[in-house]
Amino acid sequence: VFQLAIGIGMQTIKFEHSKVLMSLYSETANDKLESILNWLCSAEFRRPFFIENRKCLIFAHHISIISGIENWMNKQNIRCISITGKQTRIQRDSAF
Repeated sequence: VFQLAIGIGMQTIKFEHSKVLMSLYSETANDKLESILNWLCSAEFRRPFFIENRKCLIFAHHISIISGIENWMNKQNIRCISITGKQTRIQRDSAF
């Protein structure tokens, strides 16, 4: 019984540890967004993509980063398409 209790306790600790790590990992997205938006505003990025009217593809792991970039582009009146795992296939296909 004692060993079973320790085993269950260790699983609970590992689960809680994983939750904390995932939470911290997600929080890093908030810290990164400002730097990403500053880079998008930089002359080195703006010239080829916005001034010369080229297309670009931006990948991000965190949905909050994708949403933040999309919101910024909308405020700048820059046309963009955001595709995440939350969209249905029909929504993705109609975006193009």
